[in-house]
Amino acid sequence: MTSLLEPVLKKFNGNAGVVGSLVCTRDGMLIESSLSERFNDELISALVSSVCLVIDSVCLNLECSGFLNYRVSASSGDMIIVDLGRSIFVAILSNTAELSLINVALYQVTAELKKQASLG
Repeated sequence: MTSLLEPVLKKFNGNAGVVGSLVCTRDGMLIESSLSERFNDELISALVSSVCLVIDSVCLNLECSGFLNYRVSASSGDMIIVDLGRSIFVAILSNTAELSLINVALYQVTAELKKQASLG
């Protein structure tokens, strides 16, 4: 895929500990992916969509307005899901990622993605 989002994702992926990233719609349709071939980006998009439905339901039951980001941790690394409004940003991190630095990069990439009229 080639779009205006590709350079934004590639820049984010240049951060230490970032394995890859993607943007998908809330219903799981892939918008742009910058993941290596070892990942199935369509499968990750579908998984993220399902996770977001559950998180939204929990937030509703807790009378919260929604979530900003959600982190799934494993021994091999983390997956961070960020709500962009009409779309979702997903970051795949290695277990060596420095989360304090990644948080700064997440803020920057999501601000840039939200500038895209069709995403935010």
